[in-house]
Amino acid sequence: MCGKPHLTGDCKKTAAEEPTCCHCQGNHPANFLGCPKNPLNKPPPPPKVNAWEERIKKRKELQEAAKRKAEQASKQKMQPSATPVELNPTPVLPSTSAKKSSPQPQTRQDPDMDQSANLASTLEDFQDPQVLEMLGVLKKFVKISKSHKSRADKFWEITALLKVKI
Repeated sequence: MCGKPHLTGDCKKTAAEEPTCCHCQGNHPANFLGCPKNPLNKPPPPPKVNAWEERIKKRKELQEAAKRKAEQASKQKMQPSATPVELNPTPVLPSTSAKKSSPQPQTRQDPDMDQSANLASTLEDFQDPQVLEMLGVLKKFVKISKSHKSRADKFWEITALLKVKI
């Protein structure tokens, strides 16, 4: 009744006096359901979230976003680019007009088209097995260069990579 640490039978407080809560020191008995320290009055804890499941879910979302982005890029890449002939179509003349000496318009080459053709041929060159092999060697060279080894160790690894006999 008094809120002090002793048995109820040993309490010196009378029943006529105001009780004191042993949990919050309020003017109510310890079994009062409206006590702010009563666990039944507290909101339930938020549901436990499995961090691994959340991580997997976020990873899947990122992978799907990357896949969509790659698909959009491939769709844009797959759209055929207009050739100079398509930009300036030559009219088909009937055979009767072929007898006339009218000059036919020539298709002019766009510098942008030359660049795109150049780019396409360069990209095709990168598919060559010898070029792919050299790119692999370059990747290994960069990996060796960035490693945390001494210069001598890096030197020996590069000579082994390039198959140089010393």
